[in-house]
Amino acid sequence: MKPPNYDGTIHPEEWIKQIKLFCQLKQITTDREILRICKLLINSNINISQHNIKNIDELIKVLKENPFHTMFKNTSKRKLQYMKYISENDGGDIIKFTRDFCSLCCDAEINEEIDEVKKYWKEAFSNDKSLQNEFANKMRNIKSIDELVKKFDEIISERNLIKNCSFIEVEEFPSTFFVPAVYSNNEQCIHIKDSVNIKKLENMILNLICSDIKCVTCVKNSIESKKPSSSLQSQAIWLCLACCKPHCSRFDEGHGVEHYEENVNHNISIDLKKFNAWCYECEFYVVPSLDKNQGIAQAQAVIKKYLRDVKIERKVMEYNCEHVEESVNIKKLKKRWPNMIPSDINCITCVNANAKALSEQTIWLCLACCKPHCSRFDERHGIQHYEEKVNHNISLDLKTYKAWCYECKRYVFPSLNKNQAIAQAQAIIQKYFRRDVEEEDTESNSILDLLNISCKHVKESVNIKKLEKKLPNLVPLNIKCTTCVNNNTKALSKQTIWLCLTCCKPHCGRFDEKHGIQHYEEKVNHNISLDLKTYKAWCYECEHYVFPSIAQARAVIQNSSS
Repeated sequence: MKPPNYDGTIHPEEWIKQIKLFCQLKQITTDREILRICKLLINSNINISQHNIKNIDELIKVLKENPFHTMFKNTSKRKLQYMKYISENDGGDIIKFTRDFCSLCCDAEINEEIDEVKKYWKEAFSNDKSLQNEFANKMRNIKSIDELVKKFDEIISERNLIKNCSFIEVEEFPSTFFVPAVYSNNEQCIHIKDSVNIKKLENMILNLICSDIKCVTCVKNSIESKKPSSSLQSQAIWLCLACCKPHCSRFDEGHGVEHYEENVNHNISIDLKKFNAWCYECEFYVVPSLDKNQGIAQAQAVIKKYLRDVKIERKVMEYNCEHVEESVNIKKLKKRWPNMIPSDINCITCVNANAKALSEQTIWLCLACCKPHCSRFDERHGIQHYEEKVNHNISLDLKTYKAWCYECKRYVFPSLNKNQAIAQAQAIIQKYFRRDVEEEDTESNSILDLLNISCKHVKESVNIKKLEKKLPNLVPLNIKCTTCVNNNTKALSKQTIWLCLTCCKPHCGRFDEKHGIQHYEEKVNHNISLDLKTYKAWCYECEHYVFPSIAQARAVIQNSSS
């Protein structure tokens, strides 16, 4: 072993330790001999000749007062400033990071100044804001580097515990690490055992984590009052971990608090946005750690695992739904979907029942029969339709274009070699949702070519002469369904009016009182009607829109209205 030289790039105390080790190996034991060796090994740039050094302690003191050592300390502080923590997932080494950090603190001689050490350590986490915030909250009462290292190890272990329960990285989602320090409490909650039902959560989570989840009490009240609630979309939703029912927060309608007060052992709920758990009985946030509140950590992991996120979708895409072949009718969808006006699509069961809250509904289209129904968080007619029919297992959300299989109880995603019928259905629906009225006016020929449709009823069902004669007597803004007027129906102003192109009588649409369909069924060759708002023509006999063939009739009506 060769004795190390001292050139100002090592701390004097650390250098002396290495010299003493060398001397011990060489069986040099006297202090005078050790001091002589030390002086011989000091670099000539570091001048100590003017000092009368009598022992090792005096030598260390002189070396610390030398400008080279001052430069060494300042350099160590700068290294601390630029030091960055890299997680193990990204190839980092936590032990090496901790060792190097503590070594630099010793070199900078700040290891006894714990507040300054905390400041540098916190800055090392600037690439991970969640870890930085958690570190700041948990390091307030730390008074030594040893405690600091121990607490840091606990934080990393807790984060890995949550992360290993799910394939979603902790950093990507708000979690209990985001609980504000003023609210956080690391105490053991005694209500977890009775108030957290992990098995029920695992069984029900697929039916809960979706885009249209709402407070069950708010939805029930809206249905009973027949008045749509405008606040449903903006509510903060808290999930009771005992019964897995979603309720709104104390800052909305307060139904979560009300649910806790009315039920026994329903003390803990979790925020489905930030994953913070709150105990109403203890009146504090419940934060899991290695030895406390593990039920909350499990609940968070279950919810994160099934969260509808891009990473979830990649996993779900690997699933091949066995019901796609029997429950998706592409031919029927191609035939019926172009004839449905996206803006007018409502749940057919709600329409028949004259439900009022239609505009607030999430509409799901059955891919077997192409009938639209409302979601499980509205009147639940989609589920009811599935339960009453055979092989009507899959519906598609007309807002997000995602398909749900009621039989499998999960979303169905298409991939290169699986669930291709879902991809076809999505393509058909998205294509016609993009077409507004102006596109249909200017591109009617291309649409007709695309659909490969020709209507044979135009000649006998469109009476241009009668249209030119009677239309001037109709004031477009005041045109109402003649049958509704005769029946004194109240909701006339909101109706979609269709004009029969055979007799020129106006009737309401299929989503109102259906008098247009009734008129067609009662008359001969009254097959085609025209929407006076969008100027689209529909043939009841062919069951599709007719574009270029009724251009003359459209021109007559448009000229009259202008």
